[in-house]
This record gives sequence, structure tokens and C-alpha cells, in this order.
Amino acid sequence: MEIPEFIEARKHYPADKVVFIGISLDQDQGQYFRFVKQTPFNFPVHLADPDVINTFGVTMIPKTIIYDPTGQQALNHAGFMPGEMLRQVLDKLLAGGGK
Repeated sequence: MEIPEFIEARKHYPADKVVFIGISLDQDQGQYFRFVKQTPFNFPVHLADPDVINTFGVTMIPKTIIYDPTGQQALNHAGFMPGEMLRQVLDKLLAGGGK
């Protein structure tokens, strides 16, 4: 549900200001490749190694993690993230507002 919102957000922010990276937890590589091929992603989507779930504390999907320009985690959101919420967080970070 949130992928179209992230695709729209990617169009809104310059690539030198915001980086979007999708991580798929699909266990079936064929399913992953079909999905990526049929979805008009405008940001890279990678198939995760099994250790990603533990490394990033994924307990449910979708999960959105946002880092500020210094590399500090600014948001760790489990579950659906509406596009408006995403834009609010990014706008605040880009304006220098921190978390």
C-alpha cells in the first residue's frame, strides 16, 4: 500500500538531498524479481540477506527507517506509513529540524 506513496515522494525530493532504498524480505527470489519488474520503482530495491531482520529489528512489515544527514536514526516506524507522514518527517529533517 505504501509503495506508491514512496514513489511519489521520491519524485518530490532531489536525489542529492534524500536517498530512498527499498529492501525486500521476500524469500522467493522469483517472486521478488517479478514484483520489482512490474512495479515502476524510481529508487533501488534490494533483496535482503536473512540477517537484515535481526540487524534492523524488523518485527513487522512494512518498516520505514529514516536517517538524518549526519547518519543518526531519526525515525524507526513499523507498519504502514502514509505519504503525508513521510513528507512531514523528511521536510522537517531537510529544514534542519531534527527528529
